[in-house]
Amino acid sequence: MHQAIVSAGVNQAVLRWDANADLAKQRLLNVEQILAFAEEYEQQCKNQGVAATAVGLLFWFEQLHKDDNDAQAESVQSNARHPDL
Repeated sequence: MHQAIVSAGVNQAVLRWDANADLAKQRLLNVEQILAFAEEYEQQCKNQGVAATAVGLLFWFEQLHKDDNDAQAESVQSNARHPDL
């Protein structure tokens, strides 16, 4: 997943979305959070001896959401909320 994000230039695209440096930092942290979730999924698959797949990752994200475990990265500003990220 990390390679896909780098190859697609996701971080550069995120930085172009807004001139606000704090929002850009928050969005980059959220990309890192997605990577951490993906790594957790890959590790669980490895532990269970099953292949990690793109579809499986999407189901993993869906389950995180259902379990209310799909939090964004910690805010770069204390007490700041950015629901549009």
